[in-house]
Amino acid sequence: MSWLAQHRPGDHRPYHVQVEVTWRCSWRCVHCYQDDHEVEALTRDDLTRLFDELVACGTLHVIITGGEPLVRRDMLDILRDARSRGLAITLYTNAHAITESVARELSRLIAVAEVSILAGTDEVHDALTRVRGSSRRAWAGIDAMTAAGIAVVVKTPLLAPAFKTLRELADRVAQRRLEWNPDPDLSQSYAGDTYPLAYRLAPEDVEGFYRDFPRFNPTAVRLRNDPGAPRGMCLAGRQYAFIDARGNVYPCLSFKSAADRSPGHPHSPHLGNVRRQSFGTIWAHSAALAEIRAATRESFGRCATCTGTCQPCMAASFEESGDMFASATPVCELTARATAARRLPIVH
Repeated sequence: MSWLAQHRPGDHRPYHVQVEVTWRCSWRCVHCYQDDHEVEALTRDDLTRLFDELVACGTLHVIITGGEPLVRRDMLDILRDARSRGLAITLYTNAHAITESVARELSRLIAVAEVSILAGTDEVHDALTRVRGSSRRAWAGIDAMTAAGIAVVVKTPLLAPAFKTLRELADRVAQRRLEWNPDPDLSQSYAGDTYPLAYRLAPEDVEGFYRDFPRFNPTAVRLRNDPGAPRGMCLAGRQYAFIDARGNVYPCLSFKSAADRSPGHPHSPHLGNVRRQSFGTIWAHSAALAEIRAATRESFGRCATCTGTCQPCMAASFEESGDMFASATPVCELTARATAARRLPIVH
C-alpha cells in the first residue's frame, strides 16, 4: 500500500493510529483478550475531535477496531467523519454484519478491511466464536466486500483447536485470491488473565506451521510494513500509536495490558487519555515515547549481541520484566521454533 509510511530516523509523526471504538462484539471468542465487552466511552464527538487532532499531528492512516466496530449504530457516520478529513482507513471487522448494501457504502470509505477468520471449517470456527453461523456470515461478508471492490485481508490468530484446519483455510483464502495474515502470538487479557494462552499452538505445531507455510516464517522474511522490526526498531511510539475504547493512548496495542497494571512505572507506556488531553500534547511530551525514540539497536542489551534472527519486541519485554529493552522469553522461544522449522522438510 503506497500510502503506508516507513520509519526514517528522526521522523516521529504518528502516521498510523489504531483506534478502538467499542469493546462490544457480536462474537464471544474463546481467546478474546478483552475481558469487558461493554466499554464504549468515545462518543462520535470525541472521535471527530480526535480525527482533527490526528490530522494536525500528521496522521495519514487510521485503523478502526473494536470489539466489532459495526455494532455501533453510528459507525458509518464515524467512518465518514474520518474519511472527510483525508484519512485512509483500515477497518478491522468480523464481517458478521456486512451485507451487500453495507459493503457498497464501505467501498466509498475504507481502503482495506481486515477480517478475522479463526478456522478452515465452519464447525471449528463457530465453536471458537461461540456463535452458530459466524463462519458462514463472515465469508458472506468477505464476498460482499470483494464484490464491492474493497481490498480484504483475512487475519487468523493461530489457535490450537483450529490447527488441523489451517490448510483448508489457506485453500479458501487462495480460491478468493485474498491476502492471509496468520499470527501465532496470543496475549493475555487486558486485565492480565492468562486464559487466552491456553489456546496457543503447541511448540511442535508452531514448527509444523512454519514448515508447511514457510512464507510466514519471521526468521526468513522481513515484516513488510514495519521495516525496522527485524532490528527491534518498530514503528510503535515512532510513527504508530494505539488508542483504546476508553481513550487511553499507548505506543501500540501490545503494551496495553502490562501498562495498565504498572501505573507507578517511571516511564509507563500508558501515555495519557485523549478525553483529558489532546493527542498532540500526549504525543509530544511523553517520557516513555522519548525513551523509545532515543533507543537504538544497542539499547536492547542482550538482543543487540544475539546472533539470532528474531525481531525484538519492546512490548513483550515490558510485559515480562518491566524493561522495554530486555530480552523476552516468548520472542526467543518463537524465534527458536521458527529457526528449527527452516531445517524441517516441507510436507505437501
